[in-house]
Amino acid sequence: MPDVLTTIEFDEWVRGLSIMGKAKVLARITNMERGNLGDCEPVGEGVSESRINWGPGLRLYFVERGDRFIILLGGGDKSTQQQDINAALARAPTVMS
Repeated sequence: MPDVLTTIEFDEWVRGLSIMGKAKVLARITNMERGNLGDCEPVGEGVSESRINWGPGLRLYFVERGDRFIILLGGGDKSTQQQDINAALARAPTVMS
């Protein structure tokens, strides 16, 4: 089972969510730790987007390091999807080394 690690940017994003939003994100992280990534697709350069079909359409952006680590780079929702993808793509090289 992989360990799920977070970035400061991801943690700050989660802090701004509603209680229900935080619960949905925590449930997804728990599933990721169990090896179930849920509804996700690659967005490029090793970064993937995990979609939570609730409310504004929450998105979690992450990279995988083998089968041992998942690093959550950031989050957002459908309304800011392209900006969030761009931010995750820019952040990914800083956690890949």
